Amino acid sequence: MAGDSIDRGRHSYEMLKWIEHCPANVWLIRGNHEEEFASCIDLMLRLDEKEGLGTDYCSHKETAALYSSVKYFLNNEGLAGSYFDLYGTINSLVNDSGIALEDLCRWVGIIREMPYYRELTVGDRTCIVVHAGYAEKMENIKSSFSSRKEFYLYAREDFLRLGGKQYGMVIAGEEDKKRLTAAAVLMLEIGETVRAEGMLAVYKYMEKKTVNESLKRILRQMSEGTDAALTFETAANEYWEKDPQGISAMVFYIYLLGADYIYSGYPSATVMESLRTLLPEGCHEKFDRKVDKINNKRKKRKQKQQKQMYLFKQKEALQRQEAEKLLH
Repeated sequence: MAGDSIDRGRHSYEMLKWIEHCPANVWLIRGNHEEEFASCIDLMLRLDEKEGLGTDYCSHKETAALYSSVKYFLNNEGLAGSYFDLYGTINSLVNDSGIALEDLCRWVGIIREMPYYRELTVGDRTCIVVHAGYAEKMENIKSSFSSRKEFYLYAREDFLRLGGKQYGMVIAGEEDKKRLTAAAVLMLEIGETVRAEGMLAVYKYMEKKTVNESLKRILRQMSEGTDAALTFETAANEYWEKDPQGISAMVFYIYLLGADYIYSGYPSATVMESLRTLLPEGCHEKFDRKVDKINNKRKKRKQKQQKQMYLFKQKEALQRQEAEKLLH
């Protein structure tokens, strides 16, 4: 599990209990949400010690009081209290599930044992499993990050620019989901552009958006009316020549399948559902939100077209009436 095992829904308590008895064949990698959870508990402990509150670690009521004290202290001191327990996970654990400080500290201990990344060998390749991004040298990332640890936890698009493993492969949980979702959404947007404005509008779309070079070639051939079989045979040959691995292979496949659906004129609902089935479950929520936006945009465009048609017909009717008056 490449991080963010908590704060992602209503079952953080169940996840933390599961992590306590995690199977031996599951690797737990630390993500920014685990790191921030642990930092919040550290802050509660520091305030308890500094103010001499003497909180009973086994008491749920005293833990709840300490949590409220931290919130009050941060807000009263003009600090960013809203960032403490940003997702409300600790609040839910303490006030809804009756969790005491001893449980919170035990979970923090488990989190502190989680590595920031895991290195393994698959065949003859070195693979790095990490939450956000991996960089071999600090000098590659020091312009944007204060430490490699920060890069492991918070790199996003920066990973593609600055990070990587020479002669190896990096599997980044957060960034991989983002790349897959972005690829599927891109194909949806291109499909909508083609339906609304025709195949030639793809050129304008490519000028406005950053599009992968391989996908550009496919779209360009489609726009120029190149035979579909030839277009996809060329793309498939390029795929095997490049021999993409892991997420890169999946992204290329989404491009290829999406382009095929668009070229074949499949209904938008079919394209959306087909692309969705290619995504891991963790990508579905974000993908669905994008689909809703696209559907709303299409609905507004249709309403605008209907209004324009109505006004055109009204104008046409008035002109006809004026013409009839002149004739009589």
